[in-house]
Amino acid sequence: SEMMRRVPPIDSILYQFDEANVRQSANGKPKNGYDAQFYARDPMGMGDCFRVKTYKNRKLFNGTQNLVFFYDAAFQKGAMADGLMFILPIRRSISPELYQEKDTIKVDLYSISEGQFNFYSQARLELNNAGLFSRPAANIPTNFINSNPNSPLQGAGWFGISAVSTLQTIVDPKQARKNIK
Repeated sequence: SEMMRRVPPIDSILYQFDEANVRQSANGKPKNGYDAQFYARDPMGMGDCFRVKTYKNRKLFNGTQNLVFFYDAAFQKGAMADGLMFILPIRRSISPELYQEKDTIKVDLYSISEGQFNFYSQARLELNNAGLFSRPAANIPTNFINSNPNSPLQGAGWFGISAVSTLQTIVDPKQARKNIK
């Protein structure tokens, strides 16, 4: 069974004017703009898991590359990041592309269970399992249970409950920072 976990407040969203990196400028995206990151601190106590969702002008970045989830303040369990500021790659994950003046940046930080963290980890492994040396595909563990054990159909996914911390800002060149990388 799932239980709602705690989520820290998002302290701030900062941005600086910058040139796009290769990932940010692909597919005709702007070459210059505002690179953003958010700031939050993992609460003390091991085992907090989170997911980040980012919106640009009310549109969710929803590709598989935008699935950002982590354990305490780092990507992996065992990273000894309890109680720390979220690491830079997590903070910068809200900029899959650069923002422009007057764009709205919204960040949702969801608390997730360790089971959901493990589900996302396994899903990512399966999504990226390709090529000459790929391993055999595996069923991803789920917390869905088919009430009919004789049914050939089986559910997949993860049912969970989250506390959510949200912050948004509008890009204003006068508020841009320098050297926040």
